[in-house]
Amino acid sequence: DYRLQSQRGPGRKTRKQKDPKLPASIETEVDAEEAAGPRQLSSRQKQRMKRRVVKQAAVAAKKMEKQKKKLEQQRSNGDNDGPPKPPRPDEEESDEADEDMDSLDELEQAQTAGANKSSKRLRLDLDEDDSAEEEGGTAGRTLLEEEDEDFLNDDFPISDEDADEAEDPDSSEGDEKEAADEAGEDDNAEEAGQADEDEAAKAADLEQAPADLSELDGRIDSLLQLLGNSGDSVEKAKKKSPKTGAKFSRSDCLDRLCSLLCMRFSYNAFLMRRLLDLYPKDILDFLQSNEVDRPLTLRTNALKTRRKDLAQALISRGVNLDPFDKWSKVGLVVYDSQVPLGATPEYLAGHYMLQGAASMLPVLALDPKPQEKVLDLCAAPGGKTTYIAELMRNTGLVMANEANKERAKAVVGNAHRHGLNNIVVCVGDGREFPRTMHNFDRVLVDAPCTGTGVIAKDPAVKANKEEKDVLKCSHLQKQLLLAGVDAAKPGGVLVYCTCSVLVEENEAVVDYALRKRQLKLIETGLVIGEPAFRAFRDKKFHPNMTAARRITPHQHNMDGFFVAKLVKLAGGEAKPTAVSSKSSSNNSKKKNGTAEAK
Repeated sequence: DYRLQSQRGPGRKTRKQKDPKLPASIETEVDAEEAAGPRQLSSRQKQRMKRRVVKQAAVAAKKMEKQKKKLEQQRSNGDNDGPPKPPRPDEEESDEADEDMDSLDELEQAQTAGANKSSKRLRLDLDEDDSAEEEGGTAGRTLLEEEDEDFLNDDFPISDEDADEAEDPDSSEGDEKEAADEAGEDDNAEEAGQADEDEAAKAADLEQAPADLSELDGRIDSLLQLLGNSGDSVEKAKKKSPKTGAKFSRSDCLDRLCSLLCMRFSYNAFLMRRLLDLYPKDILDFLQSNEVDRPLTLRTNALKTRRKDLAQALISRGVNLDPFDKWSKVGLVVYDSQVPLGATPEYLAGHYMLQGAASMLPVLALDPKPQEKVLDLCAAPGGKTTYIAELMRNTGLVMANEANKERAKAVVGNAHRHGLNNIVVCVGDGREFPRTMHNFDRVLVDAPCTGTGVIAKDPAVKANKEEKDVLKCSHLQKQLLLAGVDAAKPGGVLVYCTCSVLVEENEAVVDYALRKRQLKLIETGLVIGEPAFRAFRDKKFHPNMTAARRITPHQHNMDGFFVAKLVKLAGGEAKPTAVSSKSSSNNSKKKNGTAEAK
């Protein structure tokens, strides 16, 4: 074992190493530096010494001038303002004046002599250093390179105030009095400006970051109360701030409210501003409703079972549920479940479909009949498609189109599970579908959207959606809606729906189609929902736009939805453009004018 063997001495490499030894050139340089003594001054060090000596001489000259002025003032005060003194002989007065002048002359001579000595001493040192530098070369220059530039450029001037304090202690007392007076004036100024600071603090109270969530909610409530004074003028509303007495304009209040709501609910500024425009009075209810999960809903497959039998089967498995409102005969609301609803035997047998309550409304508005030919232009994942086929009693034809091939597989799977034989699934661009097939009795256009109505299911919408996304979706929706109109036959029914609450994706798209095609907007037949907007801010829509319906989360406890029902009129696919109509009207007027002239 190698561990039990005794060591024979140092290793092979250690025996080859020798003791460290400096080169001869370095040893000679070290010896020369030690023999030379202290290091010599560099050129910059000499310049600094020269400046220091000059400053000291200037300070001494200033001191002399001040001493002369003080003596002259004392003499003038003694002669004019001083108390009466006993008469003295003229000789004594002249002697005292001569003594004072002599003392001044002696002081000047002493200071000049000291300055001359220091300057001579400096000159001698500089001359010796210059000669040493010429002999030694650049031996001392390496020291300068190692020094800091701040240290080289440091000057230490002696201020005039320090000099005055050093020679006259009485002046310090006067300075203290002046400082006290200035401090009193500063205190008065601070007291005078305290009111302005208080007002500024009140004005900036809402701009500061809140300390906690309760303070943030309080600020939001105060701004909503301030903006809720719709019956008052803007100036009156400014004075009614419940939190502070500061005055704000309405635009400032809206900007601050938008920033606070973005901070509270994690929205981006663009989307929050759009929602504020949509729901100015109940914006807080809308945002809070999106923070709560929607109740889970089921749709019964009427071809395989009845809602009552399905409810009893699920209750026996530990599911707590209730039937829908009166507007739905196949819906069930689930409150609690002890089993996964997507894996029960009833689900696998196709007895029910997991579907949101709001997504059933477009199919009810479409109202498909048996033996009809229906087109679902954007079919995936197949909830509305299967509902249409079930209402048609598994007869007729349901053409389910989907642009994404992977999503189309979900439509096929749901159709097989529900036992539906009247569904044909195809993959293609919906905008080009009328070139392939047309003359459908009913068309459903569930266009892709930004998803602002289903934020509770997809919270990423809060921060991801920008203005460019809205414009892109709006452009695509207009193209799909026109394609659906072209695919329908004259007199056919078309339903347009989105899961968005923005006007750009709903009313604006329907109004565009009404201007581009010969359509008629009719009632949806739904008993739930709010009328759509006829006008929004600076936009005005079709007078019959109120026939469409809006589903809002905070009012109906469902996902946000928009449903509009249209009828295609006979007599052409597209309306004439505005230019052609104007030109035709002008031509008719000209003909009438010529006829009248004749």
